[in-house]
Amino acid sequence: MELDCWGLSMVMWNRVCKGLRLWFLRLRFGISPKCVSGFGFDLVRGAKILELIKAGFPSDKYLFAGVVVGRKIWANDLAASIDTLQSLEGIVGKVVSNSCSLLHTAVDLVNETKLDKELKSRLAFAAQKVVEVNALAKALFGQKDKAFFSENAAAHASRKSSPRVTNEAVQKAATALKGSDHRRATNVSVRLEAQQKKLKLPVLPTTTIGSFPQTIELRKVRR
Repeated sequence: MELDCWGLSMVMWNRVCKGLRLWFLRLRFGISPKCVSGFGFDLVRGAKILELIKAGFPSDKYLFAGVVVGRKIWANDLAASIDTLQSLEGIVGKVVSNSCSLLHTAVDLVNETKLDKELKSRLAFAAQKVVEVNALAKALFGQKDKAFFSENAAAHASRKSSPRVTNEAVQKAATALKGSDHRRATNVSVRLEAQQKKLKLPVLPTTTIGSFPQTIELRKVRR
């Protein structure tokens, strides 16, 4: 198996390499490590990876099918996830999983007490994503929670028609954009001159992320 990736983790049991979780990558199957029992892939963004898996996944390995989005706070489209899982029915050792680490999301939606019901129905933090994984796994083996899937479908349907998401004015403005709208009217030298005239930056200006203290005293020091 050839890999080109910058997101990879190993799952260790009894000090023996047993599983590989891979995301942000491209690959093709060939000779795979004997000590690895399974591979985990992001099947949400990895359309090409899905094609490769269907074309020939190692019969002696487990597939950790990452169908629950791990990068976003939005609830998963369970119907779409089931379709993806069912398209892999030829693979015996299939395990339902999240697409990547859940560190990209908040911990638990239960702590969000000030959100309205409509918006909250469309969200899923780490704890909710674990529930989604569990629900998909059960559905795949004939124990589908019809009420849970129905609520999920309703939430996705309402989102598509919601004025919070579909703004006709924005759509018209986006449609009216021309190629010239994506290019600045002045070249970079003119903009740099204007920037320096206004900001008077040093040779190597530095900044910090927003979580650092932004006091007046600190700003003076940084300048």
